[in-house]
Amino acid sequence: MLTTRDMRRTVRWYESIGFTLADRFEDAGELVFARLTFGVADIALSPGGPEPRGVSLWFFTDRAQELYDLFKARQARAPESFPETTDAALELRFAEDLYTPFYGGRQFSLQNRNGVDLILWQSEWLVPRPSDQG
Repeated sequence: MLTTRDMRRTVRWYESIGFTLADRFEDAGELVFARLTFGVADIALSPGGPEPRGVSLWFFTDRAQELYDLFKARQARAPESFPETTDAALELRFAEDLYTPFYGGRQFSLQNRNGVDLILWQSEWLVPRPSDQG
């Protein structure tokens, strides 16, 4: 579970990159718990502070290139996608572009609005070889 000072903005950010709000609890009009899913992965949020530091969330995927291309395209059109907001709540920041790390596979990283890195990593055996791409 991650803590955040602005639950609603943080939930909106995760939803903007494809997470689904699976569960929520409010108390006296304040959002005090949220569970978000991305495929089979779940994360939970609760109000609090300070914001987490030194935390990285690793998501294992078989679609690193596809997700990277999707997020890059979204980043390029962000101002027109969310014209109703003037804040950075939905800003998409890449901490790392797609690359092959020394330990193999393919990965890239996004940074959420609270400074937490979301690393999307695809195992070496899930990376298509050039001969597999037809």
